[in-house]
Amino acid sequence: MSIAGKVSALYDAGLALAFPLECAACGGSVESRRDAPACSECWRETRIFSETDALCWKCGELTAQCMLAEERLKNVRCGRCDGAAFDAARAVGAYRGGLQAAVLAMKREAHVGGRLAALLFAAQQ
Repeated sequence: MSIAGKVSALYDAGLALAFPLECAACGGSVESRRDAPACSECWRETRIFSETDALCWKCGELTAQCMLAEERLKNVRCGRCDGAAFDAARAVGAYRGGLQAAVLAMKREAHVGGRLAALLFAAQQ
């Protein structure tokens, strides 16, 4: 770990002692600014989608837990969103646990945690 990483970890530990933050998902303690507002355990349990997941091209919902050829991944439809009025929606993961807590917190506060910011940045590329 670099010196900057050690200083950041020490700063996180000091903040956790002085200003304990409760996990918005499970009620445990958040020990890293990067994970806020959820704890690292809730983030670990959150299903983040990857490029190989079969997601509906219209609503972004995970449609199947199977392996599809890369060219077929772009044409997957769930069928549940056929009557929806929107053209397209995207998701970076299942709306549960750490991801749900971070999205709800983002609606109330101007701060976006480092983990959520990284997921949003990766999703837009």
